[in-house]
Amino acid sequence: MKKYDYIIIGQGIAGSWLARSLLKMGKSVLVVDKNVPVSSSGISAGIINPVTGKNFVKTWKATELLSYARMAYEQFEKEAGIRVFRELQIYRLFKNEAHRAQWLAKYDIEELGEFVINKDLSLYNTQLYNPHGGFLMKGAVLSTNLFLEYLRNEWREKGILTETNFEYKELKTEEPEIQWRDILASKVVFAEGWHALKNPYFSWLPFNAVKGELLTIKAPKLRIEMLVNRGIFLLPLGEDIYRVGATYTWDQLDAVPSAQARTYLEQEIGKLIQTPFQILDHQAGVRPATHDRRPFLGRHPIHRNMFIFNGMGTKGISLAPYFAHQMADYLERDQGLDPEADIQRFRQLCK
Repeated sequence: MKKYDYIIIGQGIAGSWLARSLLKMGKSVLVVDKNVPVSSSGISAGIINPVTGKNFVKTWKATELLSYARMAYEQFEKEAGIRVFRELQIYRLFKNEAHRAQWLAKYDIEELGEFVINKDLSLYNTQLYNPHGGFLMKGAVLSTNLFLEYLRNEWREKGILTETNFEYKELKTEEPEIQWRDILASKVVFAEGWHALKNPYFSWLPFNAVKGELLTIKAPKLRIEMLVNRGIFLLPLGEDIYRVGATYTWDQLDAVPSAQARTYLEQEIGKLIQTPFQILDHQAGVRPATHDRRPFLGRHPIHRNMFIFNGMGTKGISLAPYFAHQMADYLERDQGLDPEADIQRFRQLCK
């Protein structure tokens, strides 16, 4: 039997960053991922946004997360020799004058200036329907598919990745080693995204998985170079192509695009831009969100060589690099986990 230090289940944004962190520590890692055509990481728009929601909430740990993500993705680019990460200004439009007043009051009270370029910008583009103005802030975007595919190809060539369907029943958990098929490992880490809902070892955690859908459109007359957000986002990809989203559905967890979501997004685009557009693609995926909107990191309360690294939700692009580093230190150096992310906060739910 071949032996590894770690088996990591899942090669989404979370599993990829954890595997990368452990490999940099000199650990032997086997990543198991079926490479399904659609996953939440695979269709992710890759946006890093420091102020979100209708009430202008500062993203949890925004300063340190954004700083670490920038450093981590730029380091990846240097090593890989490809561009996957870019700084991107975000133009957040106000819905009405009351919404604008709410923002200006919050800006003064909560000290959001480190993220904001212009707190009250009246007009950006005449092709936008924008009667109430908005504010301009710093953001970034990751070419998620390019990032994940580069790692997949590299790890496939090096024998670090096995592309197969993982069955929980094939896992033998007797300590001190984990056995999966003909592989032995000291530790197994589950990073399988929303599929953790079916994981017999961690299904007790309070996931709040949510389906999201995106459109890709072409709008030759729009000519926008920054991300625009008012209810939905409009992300420029180049050559007059834009990614538009997203929807939120909790009662139908699958990767099948729906007519209802398409209609909703079409209508919202029509309220946002004043120029013709053509729909090129429609995608859906399920995000591994959690009830308290914090990640799930840590050791199983009973199986001491079994761990989880999951629950990144819509913030995975910024959360994964930071917490992968922390998780690797926890696994290898017995460093503590952030209490707000450690699954010990839900230990009483484990049966």
